[in-house]
Amino acid sequence: MREHYQIRVHIIEARGLRGPDGNKGFSVNPRTKIRILAGEGATLVDQSQYTRKADATNSVFWDEVRMFTVDLSRDQFNSGKMEVAVEDVGMFSNTTIGSAFFDLTTVYDRGYHEIFGEWVALMSQAKGAAVQGFVRLSLTVLREGDTPKLHQAHELDDVDPPEGQLSMPMPGLEVEAYQLVVRIIRAEVNPFGIAKPKMQVRVRFGSTEVKSRISPPRYEHNFYDELRMPIYMPTLTDRIRIDILDTGNILGPVQLADASLSFLSLAADPMETGWLNMYGVRKLAPSVLGSIGRTEDESASDTAYCARMLMFATAYQPPPEEHLSVMSLPKLFSKTELDALQPREQVYMLRCDLYDAIGLPAGPFDSFYVVAALGPHEQKSSYCSMNEGVVHFESSSPGKEGYYEQLEDIKLEDIKVSMPTDTDQHFDVFIHVYASTPMGDRRLGYLRYSTAALMRSVDDPDGMFPFDRSLGAPTPRWIYLLPDPVELEHLEMASCMLQFSLVFGLDKEVNTMGRKRRKIPKLRPYTLYANIFAATGLSPANDNGLADPYVRVSLAGVTERTQTIEASLNPM
Repeated sequence: MREHYQIRVHIIEARGLRGPDGNKGFSVNPRTKIRILAGEGATLVDQSQYTRKADATNSVFWDEVRMFTVDLSRDQFNSGKMEVAVEDVGMFSNTTIGSAFFDLTTVYDRGYHEIFGEWVALMSQAKGAAVQGFVRLSLTVLREGDTPKLHQAHELDDVDPPEGQLSMPMPGLEVEAYQLVVRIIRAEVNPFGIAKPKMQVRVRFGSTEVKSRISPPRYEHNFYDELRMPIYMPTLTDRIRIDILDTGNILGPVQLADASLSFLSLAADPMETGWLNMYGVRKLAPSVLGSIGRTEDESASDTAYCARMLMFATAYQPPPEEHLSVMSLPKLFSKTELDALQPREQVYMLRCDLYDAIGLPAGPFDSFYVVAALGPHEQKSSYCSMNEGVVHFESSSPGKEGYYEQLEDIKLEDIKVSMPTDTDQHFDVFIHVYASTPMGDRRLGYLRYSTAALMRSVDDPDGMFPFDRSLGAPTPRWIYLLPDPVELEHLEMASCMLQFSLVFGLDKEVNTMGRKRRKIPKLRPYTLYANIFAATGLSPANDNGLADPYVRVSLAGVTERTQTIEASLNPM
């Protein structure tokens, strides 16, 4: 879901701007460029505005305000940046004197969602650690409904300008150099049915980035690369972005997954070698989006674990003799180190037995089937028709007619998939119910479970899970289906139910559980009688302080309702 943001940038003045020779003088024609950058690829938001140009000066008073109005998703806002750069405007080209970067979230999280009247040092990666000048500004980031703070004009007079001339820092400002080291050992991405990517790891801090080597087309690769980057403090941004790119796309690199680390945390405490979970920024296939009930705009923030990376990261202050530069180096490991770094995985198993379904909307020629999915692995049941309002999922295996369906994989066993031992890095399990109609197939509803919940011994008095591991064997239960968002106008909430059992765990554990086929029983007719007498204390539903109530009773997809009593809060 996108939200409405207003970004206000007040560029007040600049002092001590360095000329092209690195010294002071009146050889620069400065103007300020404000750039808002959020998202990537098809979701990229890139807007720029400029102040007026000043002629032949290294100190200029602008006092100009620029406004940006943008609609951003949660991921776009969290990754959004604001660049304030002072340029030297030439006759044929413009040269950046220096720039400062701000995270939108950093500004928004400050008091009153603003940075007010502060002097900011301008830095240039190409010119090293020297300060290239100062700009005084105010920044405000407001979400729809936020109220900005009103300031008096004299408040700006209370902030002292930087002392000295060009190379003098702001009062109390000491620029410190750090070396960021990120060691990439191994990266893995979930396939989701897409082509094998040519992976590349990118590390970004502000406008500086460094990339690893490119892997062959595969879903996992051992990089053994060490990425180095100098970082100069203080800075208003703290987040180190780590991205996995697919460089095999004909239109250019596509970002698959990302994660972020705190630079200040790394400087205080290095990240030991371990797995880093990375989450959804890549554009998922339509079939996957449908399986999790998301639109393309929502898929980035709500998809489950998309990738993981085995890595080490640290930030330290280097000795004076160490050369600081952006570089990517191969990291050599001994055989003992490599053996210790190899991911340890186990084989897990998903077992699903289907029984009955009720309340499914059906036409005279419709049939139904169920798909159990675990990441890219899925199993499909036989097509079954409705009989007196009930769908029996009957096995189509030879000699098993009249028995309930037990889903199996292509090896005539249960679904087996090699997964990390950390259940937070597992795929989610989906159970989809489809209707096959003369106009095509459509999904009626679905259920979603995390593998961590499926592996626990759950006390489930409400019957929300189709299993109970404490019983030692799967027990079928009736579960309400979640409606497909695309089909909301055709399917009421909690009107369809599926009876099934589901077990997930290590293959050696699942194999020890009992699994026997059950015969489809003959239907027995039942009748529900409901006598509705009166209601009292109902809440008003219209401007007259009254309501038009009626009672609805539903069972097994069949709904009956009483007559409507008009204009009453205590109907009889």
